[in-house]
Amino acid sequence: MFKQSKNEIDNKDLYNWNLIYPIVFNYLNEKFLKKDLSYLLPYDCSNKIKLDLKKGLEEYQLLLTLLELTIKDYKNKNLEKFDPIVGENACQIRAVKIALFLKNNQVDFSNVESKINKAKEVIERLLTAKTITSLIQSKISLKDLLERENLNINLSSDELYLLKSYILTLTKESQPSEKTFYIQKKLFLEKKDISSQENNIFSDLQREKANPKILKNYGNITSKFSEKLFRRIRKLLSKESVNFLTKIALNKSSLQNVLKEEFVTRHLNCYSLPMFWSYKALIQVLEEEDIPIIVHAKFIDKDKEDFQIKDEKFLLYENDNDFKIHSYKKNLKDISDIDEPKIIIQGIVYDSFEENFQNNWLNSIKSFFLKHLILAGAADHRQYPDENNDYLINSLNDKEYEKYKGLADKKGFSLKNPSTFFIQHVYVS
Repeated sequence: MFKQSKNEIDNKDLYNWNLIYPIVFNYLNEKFLKKDLSYLLPYDCSNKIKLDLKKGLEEYQLLLTLLELTIKDYKNKNLEKFDPIVGENACQIRAVKIALFLKNNQVDFSNVESKINKAKEVIERLLTAKTITSLIQSKISLKDLLERENLNINLSSDELYLLKSYILTLTKESQPSEKTFYIQKKLFLEKKDISSQENNIFSDLQREKANPKILKNYGNITSKFSEKLFRRIRKLLSKESVNFLTKIALNKSSLQNVLKEEFVTRHLNCYSLPMFWSYKALIQVLEEEDIPIIVHAKFIDKDKEDFQIKDEKFLLYENDNDFKIHSYKKNLKDISDIDEPKIIIQGIVYDSFEENFQNNWLNSIKSFFLKHLILAGAADHRQYPDENNDYLINSLNDKEYEKYKGLADKKGFSLKNPSTFFIQHVYVS
């Protein structure tokens, strides 16, 4: 072997450090620096004076209420309340990150609850007619008032992540999974693959969407503020999800070439990384952390015209004792049969159900490693919210990615051929 000069080694190390330094620095900042709750407000609090001061107090009051609800549902392990719609195809990232919070006892709100109650009492007093009039006339800003009255609540990055996930989940309006499936077919497949019957159904449907005005049910706020708050939180949550993935990739040599800044795109002001490689990273985390996975399969008979769910199966996958890989364990009656944090991979089975179909289906799906099932589905999925960005990954010529794309079509894990299992959604329960 040729020996490298000291300068060559130093230059190489410097180059590698320049690639990962921003990721490490950003992660450490997020992990250890606490931020005030008012950080989520979509404006500069120092500009909220005079009549705007009252609006600002009521908007901050909303955040306190939402934080209180977040804590209550998190403590009660209602993890389905932390399943936000962000818009960058990354539900799987939030699912894994929040499962890790609970499994590793990362989040403890015990020091926050008393502060919320105290802050809400103070704000109620400040909003009384005589007091708020005096404050408006004094021209004090919301920023100074929050500091003077000790209303700021410091939250860790993990606590803020849960709060943001909770708020976006509140604003979510979803179609039933079977209807979403047909919407996906119409949007992403050629028209020749869509029957006239399905086209009639599509005319009455919309994709999963968000309705920020729902937040008005939790406080005295305007529609304009709810929309601005929604957009800010969506942007922040997408960026933090990307940072979570890039942190994982630091220790995974096979992912460092893709899960980095040059492959990050922005769509509707949301940050995203390519789908296939994000799943690769998250599967490794689930294997290392021994977090169970449940495959929730919903069966639709494509020969029927009612397009309804005919049956459902819940398949539990856990790590083997000797190998860090998830393997099939048993059928469950429901996801609640396992009382611990687990990842739910929900999807559609779309076929002509002949006699003994489900037994044959179960034997077939059990013959695949769960990892292959997931990666095939991830490869079939559009890699970015805006498919015009796919040129970034096409330049990689990744043979593994191409192999899984072919496997998805051939074995029934694709939208074009969903006869075995087409992944629709991933969430934590």
